[in-house]
Amino acid sequence: MSSFLLIYIDENTNFDPSKTMAAISSMDDAYIGLSEAEYSECSGEYKFEDDFTSINIGRGWYSIAAESTGKAALNFAFNLQQLLDVDLTVTDSNYSFLAKLGEISSVEELENIMVQGIYMADV
Repeated sequence: MSSFLLIYIDENTNFDPSKTMAAISSMDDAYIGLSEAEYSECSGEYKFEDDFTSINIGRGWYSIAAESTGKAALNFAFNLQQLLDVDLTVTDSNYSFLAKLGEISSVEELENIMVQGIYMADV
């Protein structure tokens, strides 16, 4: 099974559906569909250059999964942090790294953290 990115606020906080949907909808090359119920699961995709990733928001809006660890997924996570007013944390499905997105200044820095398997302190 391939690895994916898991984006969350903290263990006890879920995403605000309306703010999160507005942020994702404002991204170029992003599409997300909302199910009938506001807190229902939803999914979509995000494209960056020649790469794309599927985006899945779980029931309860506790986390967002980008279904790869490629450049589209990394760009999605970084851009989401820039658009939301909460600090986000990201890891992969293997928990091989842990990053506080609000402390990262570029997608390249995020990729370096992932490749080196760095765990940022105080997460």
